[in-house]
Amino acid sequence: MPFYISTATASLRVSFRAPTQNILRVFSFAFDVSFEVCKLSFLELFGIEVKCHKMAGDSLTDDADAATRTEITNIEECVSSCGEFGYYQKRMVAILFVFIMFCPFQTMSMAFIGANVPFFCLPPEYNSSRIPDGIKEETFLSTLHPPGDFCQVYNVSLNGTYYANVSGNETISACNHGKIFSKGYRSSVVSEFGLVCEKKWLKSTSKSVFFAGRLVGAIVFGQLADRFGRYPCFFIGSVLLSACGIINAFLPSFTVFMILYFFQGVWQIGSYFCAYTIAIELVPVKYRMPINFLVHISYAIGMMVFAGIAALITDWRQLEIAISAPFMFFIFCWRVIPESPRWLIARRKDAECKKLLKNIAKVNGVKYSVSDKCLEKLMPHEKLEKKTKTYTVVNLIQKWSLAKLSLNIWFNWLVNSMLYYGITLNAVNMAGNPYLNFVAMAAIEIPANAMCILTFKYFGRRFPICFYMVFGGINCLITNFLPQNPSWIPLLMALLGKFGSTAAYGGIYLVAAEVFPTLARNIGIGMSSMFSRIGGLLAPFILDFTTFIYWLPLSLFGTLSIIFGLLILFLPETSDTVLPQTMEDMEKISK
Repeated sequence: MPFYISTATASLRVSFRAPTQNILRVFSFAFDVSFEVCKLSFLELFGIEVKCHKMAGDSLTDDADAATRTEITNIEECVSSCGEFGYYQKRMVAILFVFIMFCPFQTMSMAFIGANVPFFCLPPEYNSSRIPDGIKEETFLSTLHPPGDFCQVYNVSLNGTYYANVSGNETISACNHGKIFSKGYRSSVVSEFGLVCEKKWLKSTSKSVFFAGRLVGAIVFGQLADRFGRYPCFFIGSVLLSACGIINAFLPSFTVFMILYFFQGVWQIGSYFCAYTIAIELVPVKYRMPINFLVHISYAIGMMVFAGIAALITDWRQLEIAISAPFMFFIFCWRVIPESPRWLIARRKDAECKKLLKNIAKVNGVKYSVSDKCLEKLMPHEKLEKKTKTYTVVNLIQKWSLAKLSLNIWFNWLVNSMLYYGITLNAVNMAGNPYLNFVAMAAIEIPANAMCILTFKYFGRRFPICFYMVFGGINCLITNFLPQNPSWIPLLMALLGKFGSTAAYGGIYLVAAEVFPTLARNIGIGMSSMFSRIGGLLAPFILDFTTFIYWLPLSLFGTLSIIFGLLILFLPETSDTVLPQTMEDMEKISK
């Protein structure tokens, strides 16, 4: 017996004439349809036929009335004819938003899994029973460090049965007689594997290993998703990401931890970009911009949720399980999440595309109005289709008109990532509560992306991105000249810098999706992500320079942000344009 659902919620329409109301409506949609989403998704999962009540004036038609269908002239009209942002699109976007909300659990995990833990070097032949009565062990050990150097220890002498008080004139030894980590703090890979003093470089390396995995994953998954589809790559990446994280929580070797953490980066970025691409390619042009920034708002909400989870779970192994297990849920959505219709058209998979478009129209309760002839016209010619199978990153730079677009976008991703992750990862090491600092860094992304929905609507793409990058860069430079006390002053400037980098980062994501063609979109975005990962790889090491020249990291971040923000002005304006399908379309917008 078929199951019927009401499409009253699906009839919700979003007006772009009232931007503030539009933001609220799009946000409220998740609450309005959440019950129906779960119900419909699981009914489809178990093979129960799902039908929609027809909306007033609509009828679900078959091939018999193909002659009455509207002539479709481009891919945007094809997607829009199936219900624009109807119930089907809302359901898909809601599921993908939840997935993207989980993604920062992995991306930012090292902020707490690799958190600094206070430690104390032990003197030669240390015996805790010789500590004078009434003095706690950590209090006593804290007096044995020379001022400002926690990797050396005084050779404390005995005064009878107990250790004598330290005068500061004792000889000094290196920290190679053992260490004790504070028991009043959280556990992390730093405390478990002793990543301090001579092993401190391994902490920065462990952060960079994840970004190295994301770099490789961006290249590999970009190529795979454009060749074999977004759908299979999304599910493979999600399952392997969850599996690697859970396995990593039970293994005692730091070397194995690094290897699996690398692959977590591979699977995370691969599945993330497939989810992002499906969301962008599933909706018509007028919904593309708000969906892009709502994706990033969802990401920011995930960061705040992660900070709460990290505050509750202070053992790093238990935290690793908690942030990896949720990705396994999406394997149950394999019958719900679709392949991108644009990819199906670009790859001439007409039967699959027709079936998907009919299903979208059916769930949305609208007439399927795309004839086979119109669908055939939208697909590339067979000769062109054969040639597109060999598209690689080389095709994006083989002509100067294409190279100047690609390189500009890629290097802007690098600089934005360097600034974004540099500020965020440093938040837990700033003065004040590390959890509140992290939450503040995540929360600032919500108004940043909400502001982008308004500014990108009225001022296009280039000028807002340029403004936000220059704004973020100036704040980084100013921070070098401000007092570090009270602690809220550098935190405020860091938040302003994060505001600018977040807004610019979201914008450059959107521009990449709008510039690169469907046949090479995941390759182009994958290369963008590769450059972004280079920036993420460099950020932890650049931050380590504060030990030698405290003003160098922020000065470097700020200067590069200003320079590349100005270079954004050389990109074409892509606001309200049709997504390019082929390399020829990309060449046209570059002129």
